[in-house]
Amino acid sequence: MESKKLLILHGWGSSSKRWQKVKEILKKSKIEVIISDLPGFGEEPPPDEPWGVKDYKEWILNLARKKGWKKFNLFGHSFGGGLAVKVAAETPERIGRLILCSPAIIREKNKKTLAIEKTARVGKKIIQKIGREEITQFFAKVFYRLIGSLDYYRANGVMKETIKRIFSEDLSPNLRRLKQPVLILWGKRDYSVPIKYALRIQKEICQGDNNCLSRRVKLVVFPKGGHALNIQIPNKIAEEVIKFLKN
Repeated sequence: MESKKLLILHGWGSSSKRWQKVKEILKKSKIEVIISDLPGFGEEPPPDEPWGVKDYKEWILNLARKKGWKKFNLFGHSFGGGLAVKVAAETPERIGRLILCSPAIIREKNKKTLAIEKTARVGKKIIQKIGREEITQFFAKVFYRLIGSLDYYRANGVMKETIKRIFSEDLSPNLRRLKQPVLILWGKRDYSVPIKYALRIQKEICQGDNNCLSRRVKLVVFPKGGHALNIQIPNKIAEEVIKFLKN
């Protein structure tokens, strides 16, 4: 039964190891869990060439095929949440229920972000003229942190182009295509993916259908939670997942 099968997708820069506590709790409730390092993270080597969302989607479906899972439940955190939405929207026959934890789906740039990016470009030209590598690296890190792209700064080799491809694709149109029951988990103190996006995601999925909000899409907000809920409150995360899959 697919109600007993759950595939978890971790976030960018994370790994399966950071989800082991959640996995252990879920297994005690007889839920079969797959949590594997995505290509380019943890123990999984990066792809030979830059990947986009579609490539990760095919890898995820192939992972389930190898396990013999024809239909299963899907859980995605942050970057993994965006991948989960893509998989669920394009292969609805494969996904029973969908769980999104602070999913990185909506891409937008406000005036402040655009201004910081412009400043960063000018600053990079200046610090490159300084010539000292350690100084250049320090200021580059500061600039990428300011524009919210520290993950890009940390990425190496093929993963640098991969992150550009991943986050250049707007995944929000997929939300309206979701037909599965959806559980949305969010930390109120999440500053990486702010909680304001939670209500927007709910709205996009339900498209004004109040019955959808009460019956098919559930939002759970953890008042003291941040972005890494799997580390901060694994027990509470697992508890909500168990209730969602069993009800």
